[in-house]
Amino acid sequence: MPESGEGVQPRFASNLINVQIVGLSSKSVFKVLTASLVFSLSLVSVAAASLYAAGPPKYPSFVTAMCPPEPTGPLSAAPSAIEGGPTVALTFDDGPGPSVPAIMQILARYHIRASFLNDDTHYPGYLTQENNAGYLMGNHTGNHHLLTGVSLGQQLAEIDRSIQKTFGVTKTSACVFRPPYGGFDSNTIKAAALRNSGMWMWNDGTGDFLAQGSGSAYWVRHIWTSAVGVGLKLPHVVILLHDQHHDMPATVAALPIIIDHFLAHHYTFVDLLGRSGAPNTCPGTDPGPLAGAGTALATGTTLASGESRVSPNGEFTLSMQTDGNLVVKITGGRVLWESHTSGHPGATAQVTSDGKLIVTDGAAIYWTSTGTGASSVSLGNNGNLVAMVGSAVVWQSNSIWSKMLPGDSLRTGWRLYSPNGLCSLIQLSSGALKLTSANGMSIWTNGVKAPNNPATTLMSSGSLVTSHQVGGNSQQAWNSQMSMHPRDSLSVTNTGHLVFKTLGGILFYQTP
Repeated sequence: MPESGEGVQPRFASNLINVQIVGLSSKSVFKVLTASLVFSLSLVSVAAASLYAAGPPKYPSFVTAMCPPEPTGPLSAAPSAIEGGPTVALTFDDGPGPSVPAIMQILARYHIRASFLNDDTHYPGYLTQENNAGYLMGNHTGNHHLLTGVSLGQQLAEIDRSIQKTFGVTKTSACVFRPPYGGFDSNTIKAAALRNSGMWMWNDGTGDFLAQGSGSAYWVRHIWTSAVGVGLKLPHVVILLHDQHHDMPATVAALPIIIDHFLAHHYTFVDLLGRSGAPNTCPGTDPGPLAGAGTALATGTTLASGESRVSPNGEFTLSMQTDGNLVVKITGGRVLWESHTSGHPGATAQVTSDGKLIVTDGAAIYWTSTGTGASSVSLGNNGNLVAMVGSAVVWQSNSIWSKMLPGDSLRTGWRLYSPNGLCSLIQLSSGALKLTSANGMSIWTNGVKAPNNPATTLMSSGSLVTSHQVGGNSQQAWNSQMSMHPRDSLSVTNTGHLVFKTLGGILFYQTP
């Protein structure tokens, strides 16, 4: 169905759509737009019950519980980027359609992010491709019907259809929302808030839906000049484009021209969650094997039986256990790495003069690290035990904490890392969980407020729970509501996602 909102600025006005034509001087174009709007609005005359089947959501409650919090009400200026400067968000409505592969190929060539606000699963394979490529999946309702003038429950049912479809195919959330035709009323604002979705409009319409499948030079020029003519006057631009259920050659042809113009004017491309850089990446410099500061054991250091060292942030402990086993543990928790030398009580750990880490009782060596010449061995803030010569790693334990198991907890300042160390989930002192890139960009957060000594635990029931101290007692502040998946695991991936898997390793949810 064509989008009546292309090239128009949506506004809330007493349950009606108040539209303003932008940049369309041709009478023929105006007639097409008017006819499209009349046709779209005529659908409202169909019985509401047949369009908006009310009922409870048919997706698990954790799907919307895991959406990042966003401001209530219509949003139309692109999020700021960590890089600073002007930003531009490319958004594609009405999909997925047959032009998706060509659109994604262009985006991949430029290594930029975009947001796809889908309303159908005519091409479920394209939903999977969009998600796997790391683009933000948005909600454009299930049936693309005008929402204004119908009940809150009916509007929720339409929003829930899209959430259900997106989760069913991709196991992720549609955490950003755009109402069809840009039409909304007070119930729409409430519905978006109840589903933890930012309600995104646009401030730069292209009118690309009016091409109706034409790839003529006229439409290509109309689309890119509309986008550039308006967008380059704004510091934070949301561009409205489409990937409808028919070929859109003019949109595809205009897209690289639009991108080139904004890049030439030093805009950063972001998605509607404010993420920049190439999709499926955590931008930033490789933090190295120590992930920042480490607790060093210089040459000649001895760890006596029962003695320990702690990483600078207190998250990890290196212990020479009384049974002779040298271990790296989550402080107060499980073992991440061990020398497998138990059965030798009283053994010590030593850093030898040639830079090796050994477990010995003085008469025999039960375990030794590889490599020589290290000036020290360090326990890093990521849980990795590393021996280095200058900047070269000669041995490491590969004990980076990248997977939470039932019973594991994150305390304030503690991080769960991706295997490559570029992405990490941190427990903030505010109570919020925040997934960040190596350069500090926020990838996802649950926005929880629990400022009194918060900690987040993966429960044996499968839920992720944040608690803090209230009046001397531990009180739950947030629950991911995943109790139908007991004994699951939570991982941070190299692609910047939190991934929840069942005991059997089956994916049941990942963050956007």
